[in-house]
Amino acid sequence: MTCTYSYTETTIVSTPDGEEEEVVEYTDLILLDENGESFGEECIKKRDTDDGVDFTIDTYYDLESQTTELDNFEYQCVEL
Repeated sequence: MTCTYSYTETTIVSTPDGEEEEVVEYTDLILLDENGESFGEECIKKRDTDDGVDFTIDTYYDLESQTTELDNFEYQCVEL
């Protein structure tokens, strides 16, 4: 399984005609782990937790979606 995420960033830009909203969409990004390494594929990152439950890549992206402050954070996981 492999996962990617996307989000949008909205900023207010001052122009001679006043303020305008600028929206940038970021797509097909991969989350990084605590060491700054790619957390993109299940076969590399699947591991057992202390409680005996597998911590899968889908779980990792789901946790991020619940705690992120990014606008419109969406992730997609696909079976390889």
